[in-house]
Amino acid sequence: MPRKKTATRAKGVTIAQAEGQYRDSLLVRRDELLEQVAEVEEKLEALGAATPVRKKRTTRKKAGRKKVARKKVTKKRATRKKTTKKATKKTAKKRGRPAGGGRSGSMPTAVMGALKGSEMTVDDLIKKVGRLSSSSNKRAIVSQAINTLMKRGQIKRVSRGVYTAS
Repeated sequence: MPRKKTATRAKGVTIAQAEGQYRDSLLVRRDELLEQVAEVEEKLEALGAATPVRKKRTTRKKAGRKKVARKKVTKKRATRKKTTKKATKKTAKKRGRPAGGGRSGSMPTAVMGALKGSEMTVDDLIKKVGRLSSSSNKRAIVSQAINTLMKRGQIKRVSRGVYTAS
């Protein structure tokens, strides 16, 4: 298999000199292209075609949040902040989902409603609350709801495949 050719530079030429030559050749090429564009625009203008207004190049926005200038914290201000803190944490809100039964149209809520005051098998639950799901595999959806409720401690397993509300 032949080796790939790698870029080689002439002996005695530094990297800075090579970069400078490359930059100069690019500038010359750009000037030639700009002249060609000017010629094309002149020809289009002579034919009566409207030339589009060229937009100025904009720099791309940097990803992430904007940096906001922060005020310097002086000693006086830092001590003032310490004194204004409240001593109790009773007013703080609890994080996470609020306690409760969940959404009214959810599968776990429907399973809980069906199991209140009675024992049911998974097949009975599928017949009773399976209409809420458009899935072709309703057994998996109902079983998932049962497992969720068992983790929460809201239902108990009476025997294999039979559940009741606790």
